[in-house]
Amino acid sequence: MFRILAVLLTLAVSATLAQADSWDDCGPHDDTDRTILGCTEIIESGRENRKNLSVAHSNRGLAYGEKGDDVREFADYSKAIQIDPKYANAYFLRGLTYSFKGEYDNAIADYSKAIQIEPDDISGFSDRGNAYFEKGEYDNAIADYSKAIELDPEYAEFYELRGNAYSEKGEYDNAIELEPKNVFAYDRRAWTYFKWGKAAKGLPDANKALELGRNNATALDTRGHIYEVLEQKAKAIADFRKAIELGSSNEESKKALKRLSATEKKNDDKTTATTGTSQDMEITFWNSVKDSDDPAMLQAYLDQFPKGTFAALAKIKLKKAQ
Repeated sequence: MFRILAVLLTLAVSATLAQADSWDDCGPHDDTDRTILGCTEIIESGRENRKNLSVAHSNRGLAYGEKGDDVREFADYSKAIQIDPKYANAYFLRGLTYSFKGEYDNAIADYSKAIQIEPDDISGFSDRGNAYFEKGEYDNAIADYSKAIELDPEYAEFYELRGNAYSEKGEYDNAIELEPKNVFAYDRRAWTYFKWGKAAKGLPDANKALELGRNNATALDTRGHIYEVLEQKAKAIADFRKAIELGSSNEESKKALKRLSATEKKNDDKTTATTGTSQDMEITFWNSVKDSDDPAMLQAYLDQFPKGTFAALAKIKLKKAQ
């Protein structure tokens, strides 16, 4: 009898240890296959409560997402919600998948549910703010970013996100006042001045944007356009080239550089042509007076070409002729 009890106790301990190992595997780490295997064992064990099953499905969903299996990822989050409708993290994670797919209304609904369950969920507010931003609902985005800031005043990115939302509304002054280091706000205000025909007024903002974000391709493109209008072509070309080197996907930088390069070539050709014509004229003039002893003709050459190729010789001949 005691032997039977001892065997049963050993089996129970072994099962508990095996389950603990499964939870170690199911936890977050770099080995996604291990996570999927561990979570699957827990889900199929039949020994877990609803809360734990929901966690296991959510963790497995994350692992599927890391592997690029969006279908199984979404299915696990939905199953986690079905099992435990009060598990906020499952709503949040499914909201992220909706956002990645561009289904912002569905994402907002899931973020809102997560916030309803956990009113202090900072990520819920910030990511719902992102979804509102993508929809162009900037007032709602600002409200969510402001709440995220209230919950975590030390996290700088929330201020930048809120500043971006104000900038999209055209409230650049407000954006800069609230977030003085917001590169986007300075850049957009500079671009707005440029579009309004006030390029010179936009230049300080473009410079400030690049002071804050030296390798910001968009700000370089903005300043390049401003320099072009201000006829500072060399500086414009330098900015457009740097923007393209940084991997700017803005085709405007490439078009502007092509346009300015063509203008520079025309100017070079024109200068070369002018120089060539001037030299030809001088040679022709010199050939007409070089054998003359008439001081007036030699002086006429010097008046026309005071620094000409033959000016020194003309002066000598003029002195002798006088």
